[in-house]
Amino acid sequence: MEAWSRFLDTFFNLDVIERYFPAIMKGVVVTIEIAAAVVVTGTLLGLVLAIVRTFRLIPMNALIVVFVDMFRALPPLVLVLLVYFGLPNIGINLPSFAVLWLVLALVLAAFAEEIFWAGILSIPKGQWEAARSTGLGFLGTLAYVVLPQAIRLTVPPLTNRTIAITKNTALGTVIGVGEILNQATTAQSFSGNATPLMMGAIAYVILFIPVVVLGRVLETRFAWRRVYWKRSSSSFSIWPSWSERCRSSSLAYSRRSLSVSSSFRLGWPVGLHARSCRFRACASRAGRRLPELISFVPFRRSFS
Repeated sequence: MEAWSRFLDTFFNLDVIERYFPAIMKGVVVTIEIAAAVVVTGTLLGLVLAIVRTFRLIPMNALIVVFVDMFRALPPLVLVLLVYFGLPNIGINLPSFAVLWLVLALVLAAFAEEIFWAGILSIPKGQWEAARSTGLGFLGTLAYVVLPQAIRLTVPPLTNRTIAITKNTALGTVIGVGEILNQATTAQSFSGNATPLMMGAIAYVILFIPVVVLGRVLETRFAWRRVYWKRSSSSFSIWPSWSERCRSSSLAYSRRSLSVSSSFRLGWPVGLHARSCRFRACASRAGRRLPELISFVPFRRSFS
């Protein structure tokens, strides 16, 4: 019992909890502010960089690759110290909050750019060509057809990276940002007790457990579901053959309308998702840019 009482007095001292609870809560607010700013700015910057890379401008792409590789290779703590203590020597003085936000946002942007770029590259070339054949320009194809699919594909890895980078807000304690860890270590040094550190750990758990759960929900929500549609009780739809595609294409030209396979879905495997109107939604967002009637002609091939 004496050891148990000593443990409680060390990590769960009620007097210390009551005294430093407002300071820990203040640190929670600062942590939430930094995390929200980092996630929004880092994700948007990464998406913008990925879109810029699609224009295939060699000098611009080279600069983006150098930026991404550098910020993915350097530890965030090194960048925080370099910016906070190095920039004042050249006349640039930034508050500690701004330094932490800037560094973490740039690190997240570097990872997010690679994730978004991988999602864009994963879209088959045939979908670009099919969208351009409807009259959409390059930007229209990117905005209405490619990006909706690419962003959906990048939700799981982007969620994991976002959770990892937001936990790095604890690095702000080395430059005096009043986040959770900074408040906890300050309180621990004044009280001579580990209870403030335990309070900080509990605050991190309470703060990030909902984020982890939300990330899992998003991963499940945006995951591709492989659903095989039955044509009959003993047959399943699979990829269309080349002859079937050619027959459907010739039929489409004779009808003077654009035919898009509801199974093939502009390059998507049949049954890759339960909804068959992915391109229909993208095309409807394109709106009046479509000069012809879009009709969905199903390609079906079955085996017993």
